[in-house]
Amino acid sequence: MKDDGSEKIMLTDLNFSYANHVNVIDGWIYFIHYEGAQSNHIHRIRIDGSDLSRVNWFNHDRASSLKVVGGWIYYILRGGGIYKIQTDGRNRTLLSDSDASNLNIAGGWIYYTTEIKQPETVIMNTDGTGKQIIN
Repeated sequence: MKDDGSEKIMLTDLNFSYANHVNVIDGWIYFIHYEGAQSNHIHRIRIDGSDLSRVNWFNHDRASSLKVVGGWIYYILRGGGIYKIQTDGRNRTLLSDSDASNLNIAGGWIYYTTEIKQPETVIMNTDGTGKQIIN
């Protein structure tokens, strides 16, 4: 739809409970498809509604958050871990095994929170190195 809410169109009839964590980048819409507890998979579709596909084909990958930056999808795995995967689904990489939440990316850094003993704000490079607690 347009910014003012007009001209709404349906892009897909995929059976959704809902879609969340929507990112629109380079003509693609990336999102987490929620349809019950077992299907928090990352999908993408072109902004014209064509080429719907699932990005992460790892059956145990249940994403709880995602950000798309520089050709990569960064996501938190429900149950623990921060991963990145290329926007076409290749080269899945574990960046941290932390039980993370509140994922954000800015200036080449990944920001997230974790609760090991108490809430902490953590940063690390987008390649998973240089992890630091900043609070």
